[in-house]
Amino acid sequence: MDYSFAQWIGTRERQEDFGDVMQSGDGLVMIVCDGMGGHDAGDVASQTAVNAYLDMLGHASANSIPELMEMALRYANEAVRERFANLKAHGGTTLLSTYFSGGVLWWISVGDSPLYLWRQSRLIRLNADHSMRSEMEQLFSRGQVSYQQLVRQSHYLRSALTGQEIDEIDVTRVPYPLLPGDKLLVSSDGIEAWLENVRLRAPQKLGQLFSLPTSRIAQCIIDEVMDFAEPNQDNTTVIVAEPF
Repeated sequence: MDYSFAQWIGTRERQEDFGDVMQSGDGLVMIVCDGMGGHDAGDVASQTAVNAYLDMLGHASANSIPELMEMALRYANEAVRERFANLKAHGGTTLLSTYFSGGVLWWISVGDSPLYLWRQSRLIRLNADHSMRSEMEQLFSRGQVSYQQLVRQSHYLRSALTGQEIDEIDVTRVPYPLLPGDKLLVSSDGIEAWLENVRLRAPQKLGQLFSLPTSRIAQCIIDEVMDFAEPNQDNTTVIVAEPF
């Protein structure tokens, strides 16, 4: 699999995203964790979760890929609990991981880090969004919250790895078939403001970006996010992969 990886700190004081790509058995694993803003040491939470997750994938055995990914997720959640117990602090992170092998894809996610599929000139979100975005948009459409409340509270998470019980997990139970020409975009939610603007104002830009060699796409997306210059731009991490 051809892939590219890029990050940007945005307007934040520190980088709290952490991501990696690893060969596991006959598959390729991609993972992005986004440390929760407003909590203690989001960077510690995200790095702890990534390292624990990949460690479990590399050593555990299971009857299926989804079972293995769930084991790794819960191991990462426990690692976050232990790390912050030692620090006498509180923290958490999102987690999004994919596993590609034999022409099919599995994923597991907690939080709002998005997984997109570029297929036939369309960018399709594959995983669930565990933020308050959809609920806040419904309330806004009914006039029950202001636009300022919509913007501020849409990023609140309904589920995350905090060391406590995980409220919601999105995991594929059957393999998702991929086709020649498909490209995968694994990212943190820092991409979303730029992406919404592009979809609304310049949708042809996505076609231009995804027609580039895969080795260049991640950095080019980050360059676009930087040029967009969102005033409160979050940390942004992008992994783009071409399975075939």
